[in-house]
Amino acid sequence: MDNLKEKIVTINSVTNLNPEDPKPVKFKDENGDSYTVWKFKKDGNETVAFSQFKVLPYGGDGATVGIAYSEEPKSFVNQKGETVNFTQRTVMMLKKASEVRPENQVPNTPRVQPTQTAQNKKENWEDKSAFGKCKHAYLVEAFKAHLGDPNVKLTDMERIAEEWAKASMRELPTPTPLETLLKNNGIEVIPAPEGYEAQDQEIPF
Repeated sequence: MDNLKEKIVTINSVTNLNPEDPKPVKFKDENGDSYTVWKFKKDGNETVAFSQFKVLPYGGDGATVGIAYSEEPKSFVNQKGETVNFTQRTVMMLKKASEVRPENQVPNTPRVQPTQTAQNKKENWEDKSAFGKCKHAYLVEAFKAHLGDPNVKLTDMERIAEEWAKASMRELPTPTPLETLLKNNGIEVIPAPEGYEAQDQEIPF
């Protein structure tokens, strides 16, 4: 394993921690680089990396650790028939940050982001702020539903809240599924006149 690269990273966006799930654990570092942790070897025994990863507090989220990993160029063909090239980083072992060998260490340098105009920055901030508020509301509800349940981790609740927030904030197609359903049943959908505001009405039952 002397040919492995080593790096000190802060773990974010952990997925597939469930040992019953055959898919490998995936996570990102603070710069957005992705890493893979395989759970089992061909003989069915746990890998060293997974046995170390699964005991990290909070499912690993937010932990700063040393990793020994390999890099391999990979590619796949997307739905558009385009070849997408990427680098697969496979974690073989976790270490304390102090145990990372200087001669093998790869600097975790932040990637340079393209310059944005002031307007783009404002729009991006507003989008992130709106999404954050939406996710927070769902996270509060997830906490209420699962508080005290030892089988539900913080990362699971956050992932659920994020999926709900994405579903709530997605842009619906035109016509919407409801409009399509009504039309298929012979019900004409008449758009409201410009400037019309719906008024609250008492439901008659």
